[in-house]
Amino acid sequence: MVSTPGWQRPTSRSAAVTLINPLPSTLAHYQSELSWLVVECGHAVNVSLTPQVEMTMSSPASRSRRAAHLLRDRLGNAASGTPRIVVWPALGLLDAATWIRGRHATWLIVHDPEPLRRQFGMGRISTAAGRWASMRGVGIIAHTDVAADVLRAQGWQVTVLPHPIRPADQFTSRPGSQLTVIGQWKPVRRVEPLSMLAGDTTWEGRRELVGAGWPPVEGWSLDSRFLSELELDACIDRAACVVVPYTHYFQSGVAIRCLERATPVVGTPHPFLTAVFGSDWPGVVTDDDWVGAVRRASAVSREEMMARCAAYRRTCVDQWREFLNDVVSSAKTTASH
Repeated sequence: MVSTPGWQRPTSRSAAVTLINPLPSTLAHYQSELSWLVVECGHAVNVSLTPQVEMTMSSPASRSRRAAHLLRDRLGNAASGTPRIVVWPALGLLDAATWIRGRHATWLIVHDPEPLRRQFGMGRISTAAGRWASMRGVGIIAHTDVAADVLRAQGWQVTVLPHPIRPADQFTSRPGSQLTVIGQWKPVRRVEPLSMLAGDTTWEGRRELVGAGWPPVEGWSLDSRFLSELELDACIDRAACVVVPYTHYFQSGVAIRCLERATPVVGTPHPFLTAVFGSDWPGVVTDDDWVGAVRRASAVSREEMMARCAAYRRTCVDQWREFLNDVVSSAKTTASH
């Protein structure tokens, strides 16, 4: 086990929760958010070393080798004596079946029950095997009712908890000035809203697309690559507002990071956007008026953004604290028998 540094405040009375992250680079910030949240809820946190799957699932042969490696590692080792939260299902919904060993419950966070691109372990056989495991002590966590509804329709029992958030380390001295889209190109991203925004002659700042795979869009500069953590924070800080041009999604890690850094977000009506930014959020697009939503959102003050961030963080901590207290209490009861 390795402990998370810095803001961790374990005490002699706190109970540890183990986080397992098979995508330590891709989900480094998410791991940081969840680690902060666990500590804020009054529990120590450990991060377990586990075989990584980043950059190894590009071909059927590599996927098969990685799956075999993960299965050997998980089935060949006894579980830790603490509750476990797996932050990404490396083997899709089949992943649940690899965690049935152990004295204490394991919880698997499923971000995309219908993956936006092809993902290993999301077929019918994998889903059935995972669902069997979920009835034998492996819990499933989703961050939105939208995701939970898909899983429940497949027969899973699901606990819905807010997407983790943590305080930002620092803010820029003033809001940014450009319009930004952040994230890798996916088929669910729409180009039409970007064309509408490019036609807004009143916008004086730059328009920037940042992420691998984007096609050229007239009126927008293009930075087609993956950003480091520091570059992503800087990109968010440069933005007067970040546009989320999705037709369908379950949650948005980019939107959470924007809220952490007091940067407004614009997107179509979605329960996730409402839950995170508030039911009265002015950045919600109505009648396909992206220009109007950008104008409203970019006018929101930094002070209001920080207040909305604090409100969401309180809700997040309250709901996770209740969940974690129950999980840890159950683990203590099991250990005493």
